[in-house]
Amino acid sequence: MNRTYCLAEDREDTGLRFAIASLRRHCPATPITVYRHEPSSEFADWIARHPGVTLVSRLPDGAESWNCKPHTLIPLLEGKFEEAIWLDSDILVTRDPSALFDGLPANVLVAAEEAPNMPHQGTEPRTRGWGLPIGRSLPQTINSCVLRVTRAHLPLLCRWRELLDDPKYRDAQRRPFSERALHEMSDQDVLNALVGSAEFTGYEMRYLRGGVDVLHSGGSAGYSLRLRGRGLFRRTPTFLHAIAGKPWWIFTEDYQRAHPPSYTKLRRLLQEVSPYVREARKYRDDVGVDCPWIDARSPLGVGLRIIGMGHFALRGLPLAAAAQAITLVRRNREA
Repeated sequence: MNRTYCLAEDREDTGLRFAIASLRRHCPATPITVYRHEPSSEFADWIARHPGVTLVSRLPDGAESWNCKPHTLIPLLEGKFEEAIWLDSDILVTRDPSALFDGLPANVLVAAEEAPNMPHQGTEPRTRGWGLPIGRSLPQTINSCVLRVTRAHLPLLCRWRELLDDPKYRDAQRRPFSERALHEMSDQDVLNALVGSAEFTGYEMRYLRGGVDVLHSGGSAGYSLRLRGRGLFRRTPTFLHAIAGKPWWIFTEDYQRAHPPSYTKLRRLLQEVSPYVREARKYRDDVGVDCPWIDARSPLGVGLRIIGMGHFALRGLPLAAAAQAITLVRRNREA
């Protein structure tokens, strides 16, 4: 199919630059569409140095922050592209992802598995939350950091956009996470609700496997011991997702002032051993901005990287084991 990769960002653009640089290196022939509202002239000049990258300098009406995926994908599929692969701007690709999508039937929806430590897994509670008839109950939550859609999915995308534009959902987005209902937490919760509804059971659902195809990197519990075991004898996953606090934020003085010292040290340590940060070092000369966080070092971080012996699944393994032990203790206390 005629394919494009689609990315969008209306906040700080560091992650977006790394995502684009990795795509250009590994799949230089595939078009990339980048939505960046009112980009700086410096960013536009940087994009212009990357053949095959189209910069759209205005977000579609209703699109903002992460609530923009269907808004940006629909015009591409209604235009010249038959297939679009959405990537969050905090994604790095480690190889050409085409093998994961080539030859799929048009009705197959592909998305990443949610990190296993996230609560309320599955589509059914979200579908019920929106008051939609249940068509199927998928046990794993969809994480929309990577999303493959085709023209066959336009009805789903239009319905998704409709719900994201719903005043009730928009009102929920203005409240803290702790005050939002599960089905209104974010755009991907709305997508999960729709995929599980009776209206869209005609679409086949396929997941990118956690720890094998996609790695949610940057936290201790999200990349669990089980997922590390999945990848122990495999190559690095195709997609590295900086799912927790972004390294370009965590190593700033503003972040340090906003959090307790012990918390900041832990978050920085997790980033030091993150496979995402390790991969990002390959693009330091390609992104056109200073990235001091790439070279962050601490004695404990160096020791953990040595223990990991350069393997993506072993980097930070002791931290993952400690996080899992703490979780088990908490569960036993609550039982």
